[in-house]
Amino acid sequence: MQFPSLETMVMYGVYTIRDLILYSENKLVQRNIRVLNECEACSFVFEGCVCNNCNSIKQGQWQEMARLCEDTPLPIALDEELIGVFLEKEKLDVLTTINPQYIILKPSLLGGFSASDQWISLAENKNIGWWITSALESNIGLNAIAQYTFTKNSKLHQGLGTGSLFNNNIASPLAVANGNLTYNTHLEWDLNLLNH
Repeated sequence: MQFPSLETMVMYGVYTIRDLILYSENKLVQRNIRVLNECEACSFVFEGCVCNNCNSIKQGQWQEMARLCEDTPLPIALDEELIGVFLEKEKLDVLTTINPQYIILKPSLLGGFSASDQWISLAENKNIGWWITSALESNIGLNAIAQYTFTKNSKLHQGLGTGSLFNNNIASPLAVANGNLTYNTHLEWDLNLLNH
């Protein structure tokens, strides 16, 4: 009796000596076996070739992202997909192809305020919502983004206030209180850190 390959053993569910004998006599039918894999990155167990727990849709996979946006029961917002897209035609292509429910704007990663303005205009023309977030700027950068965001008069919540993560940040009148970024007029900017 020839021993079957591991792949054949899995396909036929050969787990015991009795299964092996039945297989060698051509009396064992192929079973409907689902092969599961464990993701090396996050240890999630999944079926198929791509871990559904990790970011399985990578930047630039517009058709896959479009399918997800079309079939989702929850709104989807594009974030990293916008980074590195600078030409207006390319921005329009991203929004037209993917048609997300929202876009997330990080001005410092998108090319500044004018680039963000262009994204906002294109999104609004396609009835795509948007909000602005900071991207780990210092308090100086956060202050600039907060003032820019204020000029947009958006009724949506914005994602500002990540500068508090730094232990060497410039002390400022900015503070997050009750989920809002505030400016305490009784405090001043401490720019001494810039002199070192």
